[in-house]
Amino acid sequence: MYDLLKKYGITIDQYMEIYREQKGLCKICFTPHPPFGRDGLHVDHCHKKYKVRGLLCNNCNRGIGLFSEDAANLMRASEYVAGFIDG
Repeated sequence: MYDLLKKYGITIDQYMEIYREQKGLCKICFTPHPPFGRDGLHVDHCHKKYKVRGLLCNNCNRGIGLFSEDAANLMRASEYVAGFIDG
C-alpha cells in the first residue's frame, strides 16, 4: 500500500472515513469498490492545490487525468456523449 500521508496528506483513518462517507462507491460513476488493492478506490486530488476531492475508481480517475483536469473539456466531452444518447 502506498503512503497516503506522504502522497496526499491524509491518514489511513481519513481515507476510510471518506470511503465510508461515499459508501464504498466511486464519487463519479457510483460503482462499488473495495477500499484498497488493485480494484480499490483511488484518492482523487487537485494537482494544482493538492486538495483531496474524493475517491474514484481507476477508470474515472484516469479519465479525469486524460482530460488534464480541465473542466471545460470534461463538460464538452459530456455534452458530446449526451448528444448521441439523447439525440
